Amino acid sequence: MGGIKPSAMSAATVVAFKAKLGDDSIVYKHPLGGAEYVGNATYSSSGSVYGLACIQKIVTDCRIKYIRVRMWGTSTTAGILRVYKSTSLGSGSQQFSANTLIEEIPVTAGNFNVNATGFHSVTLTNELNLNTNEYLFVYFLQTASTVSLARWTTLNGTSQERSAFLYTTNNNYTTAWAVSAVGASNGYQSAPMILEKAGGISAEALGVALATKQNVLTPRITIPATIHAVVGVELNLYSDAIILGTDCGKTSPKEYSVEYISTVGKSTERAFRYTAIAGDVGTKSLLIKVYDSNHTVVATKTVSLIVLANAAPSAVKRVLCVGDSLMNNGPISPTIQALFASLGSNIPLFFGTAGTDPAKHEGRSGWTYATFAGASSPFYSSGLNIAAYRTGLGMGADKFDIVTFQLGVNESFGVIKTEADRLQVIQYAKDIITAFLADNATTKIIVQLPTSDGNSKGGWAENYGTTGYKSEYQMNIWRLRELIISSFDAGAYNANVFVGIAGLSVDRYYGYVRVTQAVSARISDTEEVHNNAVHLATAGSQQVGDSYYATMRSFF
Repeated sequence: MGGIKPSAMSAATVVAFKAKLGDDSIVYKHPLGGAEYVGNATYSSSGSVYGLACIQKIVTDCRIKYIRVRMWGTSTTAGILRVYKSTSLGSGSQQFSANTLIEEIPVTAGNFNVNATGFHSVTLTNELNLNTNEYLFVYFLQTASTVSLARWTTLNGTSQERSAFLYTTNNNYTTAWAVSAVGASNGYQSAPMILEKAGGISAEALGVALATKQNVLTPRITIPATIHAVVGVELNLYSDAIILGTDCGKTSPKEYSVEYISTVGKSTERAFRYTAIAGDVGTKSLLIKVYDSNHTVVATKTVSLIVLANAAPSAVKRVLCVGDSLMNNGPISPTIQALFASLGSNIPLFFGTAGTDPAKHEGRSGWTYATFAGASSPFYSSGLNIAAYRTGLGMGADKFDIVTFQLGVNESFGVIKTEADRLQVIQYAKDIITAFLADNATTKIIVQLPTSDGNSKGGWAENYGTTGYKSEYQMNIWRLRELIISSFDAGAYNANVFVGIAGLSVDRYYGYVRVTQAVSARISDTEEVHNNAVHLATAGSQQVGDSYYATMRSFF
């Protein structure tokens, strides 16, 4: 997820790499080049009730840890995913058992990618060495529901490398139809896989990226498809919160600059800033463009910006804000409540066992999705039981209209997490969300992207000395954000579940606690430093509250 060091490559390679990334008309291409592509950048899907496999020819020696494949299923898809490597592609059929098995991963319902425009992510237990002209196979044999892969149509009669197989008979591992077989009609090619080293794209793997013309999306832009602004309330999107780069205080991210293109707002050095006016109400487009130090575009994303009027709600809503110490210790809930109260009527009612009226909440210091899903949770009574929780709050027959979750910080401390660890976090979140929706199917659920940390090392030094894991923590946060987006954004899990931008709305310099101190024992000059790694200053909490308010207003 970090930047690629140009010093590891020749100048010619750097130029070639940038040229390929700049060619974004076709995001994924076949290793044999443009001749394999008919001319439609929109993929169709190829599905199977039994199973399918993607294949990648390795064009340069590389070492990988993560694999992303353009496969998707449904919320009930289950089966076995296997990763193989081989020195031979085979002919029209592939006997996978003859290859070298690298990994076997059972996949249970709810843990397979359901986003047709997204990826299913695979984390290998150990880094894998791949040699030039070897083949990497990732196949999925489903035992429940269906699975699909993205494909494009290739030229009729062109000599092709196969890149996908479909199983045509249940449990038939040895005889498979090659989707890309050449015949009288057009064949098919699946989207190439994205191969990554732990911590980001390795210099050695650039050959793979070059040959397949993959847009490796370094850095990755983590933002939901739709964001909201409210007339009179400032919206902030901080560049070093949206993408992961090297932190260096107010000039973060070190390797990149970000431009925001829209008909409203301001694109500043550090952020997109926008305070909507009444005439702005409606839907806008916001294009985010990330440039490297050579002014080459390395990532883009367009999101919908919905501007809402700031009128009093038409009815009283019941709100629950769930979170960790950021919710418990900072004025997030009071900020949201005050913004609604300023409108004068139909002020939402805030519930929870923590905080004080009229801005109660369910913030618990040190808690995680796992804690809230477990036996010590206030939501737990012989299982997750939201009706019992409401009874304990004295709500009677009233049910929650809006529930928000601000968690993920405590899950991300320490060493790099495995993908299984991260997927377990998502599963706990799904378990809790499912319980709330079972209690009231119309409840609007907001899963907030977690905040990260101050954009200097000062807070980590103050809190953890030399035992902190700032880089690992950030990588854990960013990957968890990606999984939150792929799991919950744009109705991926349920039409009433949304992703919020809390973690993107905080100024990572001024929004975290800072102090002024002497430079050293011998130097009396002073400098301003962060003195807390992950906890927000009051203003930072208020920025989070502003972003909550904007998302909530879309439900009134």
